[in-house]
Amino acid sequence: MKVFSNAPLPNNFAGEAVLSPDGSEFALRPDTSKLFIDWCLEENIEVTGFDVWLQGPTDHTALDKFSFRGDRKAVLREIDCVLNHSDVLSFNRDILFNIWVNYLPH
Repeated sequence: MKVFSNAPLPNNFAGEAVLSPDGSEFALRPDTSKLFIDWCLEENIEVTGFDVWLQGPTDHTALDKFSFRGDRKAVLREIDCVLNHSDVLSFNRDILFNIWVNYLPH
């Protein structure tokens, strides 16, 4: 497992993660984000929110308008809302979720 500034990333998700240009954060595609949130629940890691990235060929664009703070259940609901929002769909680019957690390594 590697720890990034937004969350720890278990090895089984490493191949799915898209890193920020400076390598300090990661984001995941929607379905993988939901699996990651389930993993956080299993590990007793508190989910606190997310921001949305549009994946680009060399860089990713953060959509600050869609940043969200909330608990695990609210985050799961809001991911679905973002995925169906016409403003996000109009970009016609892959949507990534940069999940935020409270994590203190043991």
